[in-house]
Amino acid sequence: MGKKIVIELTNRCNLACQHCFSGRHGGRADLPLATLQHLLAAAHSHGFTELSFTGGEPTLYPYFAQAIELTSRAGYRFAVNTNGWNFVQAY
Repeated sequence: MGKKIVIELTNRCNLACQHCFSGRHGGRADLPLATLQHLLAAAHSHGFTELSFTGGEPTLYPYFAQAIELTSRAGYRFAVNTNGWNFVQAY
């Protein structure tokens, strides 16, 4: 098993769960797509083979479908930490 990197795509969330650090998920910041592309290109050379997308709610990321496609094409094993609320809308 290779090294794993966790990437926060957005700090926005569509829920306000009591167990979560909801105060930090009230922002409007999204990871620039160019930054994600750079991370995906560079991480292999540092031994990363797996990654996990998190947030906030990663399905709120405006480039979510592109992020999944880029990650898959780059050959990473990946997971998405989601509350599942928007998953049907994301696809």
